[in-house]
Amino acid sequence: MVYAISLSSEELDDIDWQLQLDQFMSKTMGFSLRPRDLSPQVALVFARARSSAGTAHPAYHLRWLGVVKHPKGRKVGTRDALIKVEPLWRSPAPVELAAVTASLSRMDAEELTAMLFNEVVVLPDELGERLVAALRELGPRFAELLDRLSSVADQVPFDSSRIEDRSWQEQYDSARLALSIAEFPLAPLSA
Repeated sequence: MVYAISLSSEELDDIDWQLQLDQFMSKTMGFSLRPRDLSPQVALVFARARSSAGTAHPAYHLRWLGVVKHPKGRKVGTRDALIKVEPLWRSPAPVELAAVTASLSRMDAEELTAMLFNEVVVLPDELGERLVAALRELGPRFAELLDRLSSVADQVPFDSSRIEDRSWQEQYDSARLALSIAEFPLAPLSA
């Protein structure tokens, strides 16, 4: 399963410096969009721009990749939840969605483009897997970043009954505390 977040190019340009600094992004989503699978998931953040080809459909560019560690989100309204994408990394290279969907079936490309009209969507499992596979094919930098994001999403929680895990937890907590005091971003520690 993959989250797809689509914001206008202007909105992303306005917050670009903040995303680089914080290395996370928060976004509200409707209760009905919450996934059934509550394990951490990869998130793709797209910039939506008017198409230069003069068509009515906007053009999408992949700008950021990250992980939603808590897909259920935090309740912020009667029907809304706040999800947090952390860590958040800039795309290794500029990618137009059309270049990625060229390797997908026409039906998948149409479904994905239609879904991106919404700001936050959870892609169907099969479509998400095919999209991530197509992104991996863009080159080794994309494959490496997606491997890193997958490892963050698939982390095995610490087991407090094992002494080595208690030691790792203590070191992890100490490092987070030191980074928080120094006001450094915590996202690199997540990897």
